[in-house]
Amino acid sequence: MIRCAWCGARNYAIDMWCTRCHRHLDWQPMKRRRGALATVLPPAAAAVGVAIALALPAAGWFNGSFQLRLAMFYAAVSGHEFALAAALWSPQLKAADPPAVFIDQRFSATQQIGVRGERIMAHEAGSAVVYVDLLELIGGQTREWVGTWQLIQSPSGWLLNSPDLRGA
Repeated sequence: MIRCAWCGARNYAIDMWCTRCHRHLDWQPMKRRRGALATVLPPAAAAVGVAIALALPAAGWFNGSFQLRLAMFYAAVSGHEFALAAALWSPQLKAADPPAVFIDQRFSATQQIGVRGERIMAHEAGSAVVYVDLLELIGGQTREWVGTWQLIQSPSGWLLNSPDLRGA
């Protein structure tokens, strides 16, 4: 038997979803931060994120780095670091879908989002298409998204250029 971290209900080990509250058993409610460590961790995490963002252009030339960019984008969105997420978008995508609406507003209620699976569908000089399978937690409800992201190579590395995602 497995206890649900959200409501405490007992579930069979083979279940993925709680029978009482219908939440995914792998996800747990966010714990409240307390003490001095809670004031140090967010700025430290932001500094690490910025350092990674600055280091990625050098890593951008290695094969598969576009998958790293996707994971980094969803990690930034999950952490509500919307400026970092927007920095991973191409200028064309920013012009077509303003980040204030399509990142900040879209993901403001997202509690957690992660890449469950990904694979390269096409890779040509300067562009790539990557299939993604995502799980998003909003208000205790999970949503699955599947589809593709087109990425383009820029002087600063791979940038997300065009999503084609739908609910699964």
